[in-house]
Amino acid sequence: MTLYRKHSRPVPLRVSADIPANVDVTACAADNSSSLCVFAVNPRREPVDIVLDLSDFGPGFTAKGGEVVRDVQDRKQIDIINSFTGPDRVRPMRLEIKTGNIVTIPALAIAAIECSKD
Repeated sequence: MTLYRKHSRPVPLRVSADIPANVDVTACAADNSSSLCVFAVNPRREPVDIVLDLSDFGPGFTAKGGEVVRDVQDRKQIDIINSFTGPDRVRPMRLEIKTGNIVTIPALAIAAIECSKD
């Protein structure tokens, strides 16, 4: 998937957090730990909030944004695909970051959350 290829970093990270049930989270960092990306898969039919604790990376390390691949109509149907009549129904979109390091992952979506120092 293009989302992973575009945002991956070479150093895998261990994720230990209070993650909502059924949500899969992985992370990877740059060689010099100057940036990292958190990938989250939300298979649920409702959005979930993920609170990122980035304190191990030092002060000023925050979520900056990213991308999310999702159904643009947000109909919460698990079997939605792109077709000739709807070629952009499922596509990457900008991921908005709430206050602090709280990220909302839409229903049935995959997100790449970019994090770095201020």
